[in-house]
Amino acid sequence: MSLYREAGRWHRWPAGAVVAGIAAGFLVGFFAGRATEGSPSLSAQLAEVRESLREVTDALELVAIEYPQAVQAGEVVAETEYAAAKADLERAQQVFARERPELDVLMPAEAARAERELEELGELIGARASPDEVAQKAQETGAAVRAAALVQEAR
Repeated sequence: MSLYREAGRWHRWPAGAVVAGIAAGFLVGFFAGRATEGSPSLSAQLAEVRESLREVTDALELVAIEYPQAVQAGEVVAETEYAAAKADLERAQQVFARERPELDVLMPAEAARAERELEELGELIGARASPDEVAQKAQETGAAVRAAALVQEAR
């Protein structure tokens, strides 16, 4: 009995399987890499939050500068500066509110404290409290915001 077979036919099949396996592996790796390409690292996300919160602390510094020019003895003496101080606080509150979900992941207790401090500062400004009291609260609020973002204060 004789068997006939074509020379080299069986050698093509394993080589084709290897090539197909390599191609499939390449495609899976390529698409998996593309799927995670746009995800920023945790440190990049934290840097972004800190940068946004710098806008909050800058606005609070402006409140401490503008408010004493606007209010004396419980009376508004400069409407423009008073409006500017209120606008700066509102901007700080809006930016903080936008970043609050990220802060709740990082430091939830500190984020809640910073939010309370912002609210209390708003109440002081609305009540036309003394400039010293508002300046002190603005400083405390800035420190609370930095603590929520894990930012060390410069000494």
